[in-house]
Amino acid sequence: MQVVKQSLADYVTEQTLDLIVTEGLLPGAALPSVGELANRFGVSVIVVREAMATLTGRGLIIRRQGRETVVRHPDPETISSMLRHQLRVDGVTLEEIQQCRAGLEVQSAVLAAAVPDRDTSAMMVALENMSNADGLVALRDADVEFHIALASVSGNRALRIMIEALHAVVSDSLDAIYAQLLESDRPAAEVAYGTHKAIADAVESGNLPAALRAMHQHFEMSLPGVDYGVVGSSELIGQSTFVPTEHS
Repeated sequence: MQVVKQSLADYVTEQTLDLIVTEGLLPGAALPSVGELANRFGVSVIVVREAMATLTGRGLIIRRQGRETVVRHPDPETISSMLRHQLRVDGVTLEEIQQCRAGLEVQSAVLAAAVPDRDTSAMMVALENMSNADGLVALRDADVEFHIALASVSGNRALRIMIEALHAVVSDSLDAIYAQLLESDRPAAEVAYGTHKAIADAVESGNLPAALRAMHQHFEMSLPGVDYGVVGSSELIGQSTFVPTEHS
């Protein structure tokens, strides 16, 4: 087996990321200077600058001429851009992406339904926008807005970030799906509103099995014929769903 040797710049990149995490540096917090990092990691300033360039390219830090380098707020667009590139390189299909999305979105809906005193106002605004959409772009934007709002209600920040990134990756596919709906007997906005309204109603009422069922039906409408596995299967619908607690 071939062993890939890590470069000094890669080492400093990883160590700087560890530094950000272990010291709890929040977005906007300043990193140590290039000289301080060079001393800390036992490398030259040239190596540190190369590592900083890598982190900047990944959208993780902001370098400003003559000022401190600071931690950047996570940018879903940066994440989705990197993800889109990797998916294309690996030849990942839309079906595979939809299967991945289904797992995340179902978990998002179930967690949201389990949240006490949940605030679904942003979801309702997205539903209204969907109902009033006058074209494909407006319909797609309202769709994305709804799913991100749902993920926010779930309280799981990792889910929200990943769902937002995946929606950016499949935006073209959403346009194609709605274009097909426009050619059907029922208006696209009506179909989209109906499936999303079912999800919203289940979440708002705290009905976990209904949320699971509604999300599964939503994906069946979006891309029928895809094997979504146990996600929303008849064996799970109507049964209790595991929701992690702080003691799980």
